[in-house]
Amino acid sequence: MDFFFFFFFTNPYENPYIKKACEMMFADKLLKDGYCDIGQFLRLQFKKEEMYARLKEAGSPFAELYGKSYPKQATLAAELSDFIDNSLKYRDPDSLSYLEAQALLNWIFRSASNSGDREGIVKDLIQGLGAEYGSKDDYLVSQGSIIFNQSRVEIHFVRSIEDFNQSIKKTGIHNDGFYYRGHSQVNFTLTPSVMRRKSWREHECDMYNELKIQCPQDFEKIKTHLDVLVHMQHYGLPTRLLDITRNPLVAMYFACEQDSGTFGEIIAFKVDRKNIKYPNSDTISLLASLPLFSSEDQASFSKYAADPEIDKREFNYKIDRLLHEVKSEKPAFRDEVNKEDLLNCFVVLSPKANNRIIKQDGAFIICGLAEDNSLALNTLRYKDSASKSVVYIVDNKAEILEQLQRFSINKANLFPEIDDVADFIKNKF
Repeated sequence: MDFFFFFFFTNPYENPYIKKACEMMFADKLLKDGYCDIGQFLRLQFKKEEMYARLKEAGSPFAELYGKSYPKQATLAAELSDFIDNSLKYRDPDSLSYLEAQALLNWIFRSASNSGDREGIVKDLIQGLGAEYGSKDDYLVSQGSIIFNQSRVEIHFVRSIEDFNQSIKKTGIHNDGFYYRGHSQVNFTLTPSVMRRKSWREHECDMYNELKIQCPQDFEKIKTHLDVLVHMQHYGLPTRLLDITRNPLVAMYFACEQDSGTFGEIIAFKVDRKNIKYPNSDTISLLASLPLFSSEDQASFSKYAADPEIDKREFNYKIDRLLHEVKSEKPAFRDEVNKEDLLNCFVVLSPKANNRIIKQDGAFIICGLAEDNSLALNTLRYKDSASKSVVYIVDNKAEILEQLQRFSINKANLFPEIDDVADFIKNKF
């Protein structure tokens, strides 16, 4: 068995299917944020018969793995090698579907006879993903589900409002400049919606213009590009805005509102007052004008901003079309844009233009043209004295929602449009 672990898990790059499956299931989140939820594998949540039926229906060759008994650790490497040689010989690992990635990793974890061995598999897989993930000894598994890099992240588990309040006090979050965002799943990446799909990012300009053309009456009284984005975000169009709130209990609601069987998370952001932008900021006007340009134009702007050989004067000359668009909104705007601003992310306090923003005590993070905004966004996360990002993992969601209801934090109050209020009332009875 020792030989198996050395041969198989220390060299996962020899098996591109396993590497691809790890990337799809957890590796990206783990690398960017330092933690993820892998409870679906550690807790063996997939039933063999159901997985087999789903793979068979999809016409996947991975159904073969589920048509027989799960492997033992001693035979896993050989069985997997035979399967790949015989059934996947002509398949590109990049063609692996989400279902197949789930099936492959579940099959591997099923070879372990106890939770300790499964945790060992996780660490060995991480070790093999590359040096950028750090040593496998940096990682801990908590609550049988959450794996995190203890040198990068401080995890607090909360099961009630009181737990959350005590954790906030413990971590020193009690003064101005703090903002929060709740996710109903831990593995939800901190990414603006327009960047979640390649097609959305490539067609940001098309979506922006089509909504204005299709619904002109909704935008005729809106004067700034930022207010247009806020309005579009309000109605569900993918934008480069991320919703945040100054009320930690509102973030807790969003961490609990869906996916009752999984952990949620609350992310805290610490922003110095001098770095908080207002709607009249030239930087915000610049970033809010980006959706008016095609993905090709945006790629050119990004290339110029990232090029160290281009000085500020030449940069402003090369992005003159973008500057012209900003001037259409702000005639007094000066051609003195800092290159790094175009690649960065900023907290902006938007006007309380609708009841939802008012009720949720909302603000936004607006993201620029960086290829991967997660790096800039992670600099905004609150970090403790040891420079670890502080994350609150939320469990016991149904009971927390009942506790929040006592503070009038519910769907009807946070989403005061009549259709949401009606849905809330309907679900009470």
